[in-house]
Amino acid sequence: MELNFDPSTVEKTNDFELIPAGTYKAIIVSTEEKPTQNPQNRYLSIKWQIVDGPFRNRLIFENLNLFRPDTGLTPDQKEKNKTTVNIAKSKLAEICECAKISMLQRSEQLHTKMMCIEITITPATPKYPHDSNNVKKHTAINGGSTLPGTEPAMPSNLPFGK
Repeated sequence: MELNFDPSTVEKTNDFELIPAGTYKAIIVSTEEKPTQNPQNRYLSIKWQIVDGPFRNRLIFENLNLFRPDTGLTPDQKEKNKTTVNIAKSKLAEICECAKISMLQRSEQLHTKMMCIEITITPATPKYPHDSNNVKKHTAINGGSTLPGTEPAMPSNLPFGK
């Protein structure tokens, strides 16, 4: 592929700037099961795309630590794992409720579901040296996964198409 690209002619932007804390209308564009640093543990990564307002088309990632076996752990570690998984399951239940899904069999059932997400900012820590966005709460739009009075209007530039 021939590009003839001159990078000096491009104004560089930082798409990783934090989104201000607040509530945003967003759609789930994809989900993926991923491993953690501990190969026994896995999480569900949910990719959200904001669909309107000044942050339209920005992506937010929400990771739900749903799979953490207790094998070979101390009682304190087992309790921490249990708490982590319970928080993740609670968030997933909230998402399913907003999307009107009574039985989630595959994460792909969540794709294209629209709702409001409350975004907070998590301060930097020694382990994670930068502030980051976090999805704190999910709220149904008009009692379900559609915009008030309409079917969800799919943004034309979603990564997975229409």
